[in-house]
Amino acid sequence: MQKLYALKAIPPLLPPDADGVLLDVLSLANGSDDFSLDPRIMPMIETPDHPSSPSALAMALRHRPSIVVMRGMSAYAELQHLSSRLAVHEAEQGWDDGGIQIIAVLGDTPASLRTLTQTWPSIPRLAGLIFSPERLSGVLTDQPVDTAAAPSGDWPDPVRLARSLTLLAAKERGIPAYEWIGRPSDPKYAADRACRDGFTGTVVTL
Repeated sequence: MQKLYALKAIPPLLPPDADGVLLDVLSLANGSDDFSLDPRIMPMIETPDHPSSPSALAMALRHRPSIVVMRGMSAYAELQHLSSRLAVHEAEQGWDDGGIQIIAVLGDTPASLRTLTQTWPSIPRLAGLIFSPERLSGVLTDQPVDTAAAPSGDWPDPVRLARSLTLLAAKERGIPAYEWIGRPSDPKYAADRACRDGFTGTVVTL
């Protein structure tokens, strides 16, 4: 199982067992250039139509990441839009075409759940999908379910459906699927459940 960590700020040292580290681009802005070149760092940005997106993407690409993580996806066109932006930037910088890949966070909004039921054309840059239930659970109920601790049978039906569809979408495209398990009280239980159900790895919030 791969281990990805989501951090709010750049720590003195990255977690030694991290296969990847998700960081908001504002964290990168406060870090040294040498540190941010660690290939495990994956800048997190919002969708291309978000007001912060142009400046956030420019900040992220300053560090030439190998992967960017897009949150809040509600339509396949957003993946296409981001892919096009990356292609333009690579061409301008003389970098390899397709060298920067995309991991999309899905299942975190009702709109992203809907897009999972649609047919997607191929995007070679798409390198993985992350199922993140926290936002969706909060939209559905006044008291969001702690999905990391609760048995999956206790989750709201739309959350369980989003999890299954994210996993199936990744398997269909032959790319990794990760489950964002937040800050679980029992990390081993949450990771074992994700592995049992077919996820490639987990995202833990630190």
